[in-house]
Amino acid sequence: MVTRRVNPYAKVYAFGADGNVARAGSPIASPHKTREASRRVHRQLSIRVPLWILILVVAGILFIQAFTLLSMRSDTTREQKRINVLKSELAQNLEKIEMLEVSLDQAADPSRIRAIAENRLGMRLPRPEQINVMPRPQLPQRAMEMAVPEEGGGVIRMLLSLVGL
Repeated sequence: MVTRRVNPYAKVYAFGADGNVARAGSPIASPHKTREASRRVHRQLSIRVPLWILILVVAGILFIQAFTLLSMRSDTTREQKRINVLKSELAQNLEKIEMLEVSLDQAADPSRIRAIAENRLGMRLPRPEQINVMPRPQLPQRAMEMAVPEEGGGVIRMLLSLVGL
């Protein structure tokens, strides 16, 4: 095959093998793409570019959703561990409360208190002649009225009214 030099005349017109004249840019005369072919390629690219953009956007959304689900799973696991720790602490505290209630019942047992008072402290029950009951003094009517606290008065106001202030 013979190569030709391109001059200004050859840029506009090209002669085919059969001697027909063709305008430059036609598929017969030039290996370059025509405007229509260029437009077709551009249309194909314009269709492909949004398709690639769409694929990238969908992939990005899927990645974000996967990351969000993984994060939620991690949070759920962490909170479940926290709940388990709190449940075990609650069980331990309930056991302690039960033990304290038992020891409180034992400590408040009258027979135990009497045994400690007699054995450790040397106390004895009083004889009937040692028991002296004092009568309760009666307050005057005015003092009784003052002693009854008013609505929202409180203990301090009642004491001040008994003193006379």
